[in-house]
Amino acid sequence: MEDESKIDWEKRYIQLLERVTALEARITNLEAENVILKAENLALKAENRDLREKLNTSSGNSSKPPSQDPFRKTRSNAPSGKKPGGQPGHEGHKRKTYPPEEVTKTVNLKPVSCPSCSGCQFDEMPVSIDLRQVIECRTCRPKSLNTTFILADAANAESTYALTLRKKPNAVSVPA
Repeated sequence: MEDESKIDWEKRYIQLLERVTALEARITNLEAENVILKAENLALKAENRDLREKLNTSSGNSSKPPSQDPFRKTRSNAPSGKKPGGQPGHEGHKRKTYPPEEVTKTVNLKPVSCPSCSGCQFDEMPVSIDLRQVIECRTCRPKSLNTTFILADAANAESTYALTLRKKPNAVSVPA
């Protein structure tokens, strides 16, 4: 360390003053740069927020169709063990039938012959009755046609077969 008597205090004071001035200038520059960086940071945060909102749009929160939803879960084709279609105990959804008062014409189709044994004699009690309604016009007063398909056992047959039904001159076959 130097001897205090040999130090030139005036020269040292000038050096320290120059150094303080340089540091103050540097602080001023850094503060200006800090203001610019803060403004740039706010702008980037706003842009980031906007881009995240745009990325998170789906058919539920925008006008995009569901086919354009990002990261859509694909359906698994893994077998569930259930058969396709309505499950046991499920109540079906059928169109309501018109009451008999509103039906304009009823046609009963009975079996003419058994395709298996060609027999013409049938049991009195039908195995099943299938009612179908045909509606001709929905805009005006509807004209309804009831068609009743009757499935019966042939008198000499061992089991029930689909019977050939005669409707006008054409023959109709009804599945069992």
